Amino acid sequence: MVGTADRILSQKLATSMEGKKHQIGQKQWEEIILALGEVAAGIAHEIRNPLTGIKGFSQLLRQQFEKGGKEWQYINRILKETEIIENLIEEFLLLTKPTFPKKQWVHLSRLVDEILPLLAKEAVDNRVQVITKFEDTLAYAKVDLDQMRIALYHLGKNLIKAMAEGTVLFITVESKKEAGCNEIIFKVCSNEKKDFEKKIFKHGFDAFECHDSLSIGVIKRIIENHHGDLIMALNDDNSRVVVKLPFND
Repeated sequence: MVGTADRILSQKLATSMEGKKHQIGQKQWEEIILALGEVAAGIAHEIRNPLTGIKGFSQLLRQQFEKGGKEWQYINRILKETEIIENLIEEFLLLTKPTFPKKQWVHLSRLVDEILPLLAKEAVDNRVQVITKFEDTLAYAKVDLDQMRIALYHLGKNLIKAMAEGTVLFITVESKKEAGCNEIIFKVCSNEKKDFEKKIFKHGFDAFECHDSLSIGVIKRIIENHHGDLIMALNDDNSRVVVKLPFND
C-alpha cells in the first residue's frame, strides 16, 4: 500500500507541477521550485533526526537477540519500516528538486562501478548474481552525478527485488553512435522469466510496487530531466530495462 500510495502521489505532484510550469514564466517557476526545495529540505531534516536515532538504537537492540527469534523479527520489522520512511523522504526531496540538474561529463562505466557495492548487498540478500560488461569503456554523458547515481542504484535495486533466486542481472554500457546516445542496459536472464515479466513488464513500470526504494516514476523523471529515456524491451532469452542518455546535451 505504501508503494502504491507513494507512486500515485508522485504522479499527481509531477503532473500538477508540470501544468503550473506552463502558466507562469521560467524565472518565476525556478524561484518557486527553489523555495519549495528549501521547505522540503527543512522538513526532511526534522524527520531524519529522530528517525536516525530510532534506526541506530534498533540496530543495537537487534544484536542482543538471536537472529530469527520473535524479538529479532519485531526489531527487524522496525528497521524495514524506517527504511521505507527514509526512501519516502528521499523521493519527496527529488520530486521538489530534480528540475535543475547540475551536469558534468561522467564516465558511465565508472558510474556503474560506483553503485555496484550497493547492489552487491541487495544481490546477496535476494540470492541473485550481478555481472557487469562494458562494451565501450569510453562512453561519456553529461549528467548530474548525484541524481544519476541515485536513479541507477534504485533502478537496479527494484529489478533485483523482482528477480527470482538464481537469476543473473547483467549490466552493460554501450555507445549507439548511429542513434546519438549511450545506453546503460539492465538485462535479466532467468528460468523464471514469466514471473519477472509479470512483475515488471505485463502492466508497465507504473504497476511495479517499490516498497523500500524510489518509485519507477521518479527514476524515469530524473532520466527524462537529462533528456534521456527509460524503456522496457522483451526478447526470447532475456528481459531488458534500458537507460538511454544523449551524447551531447
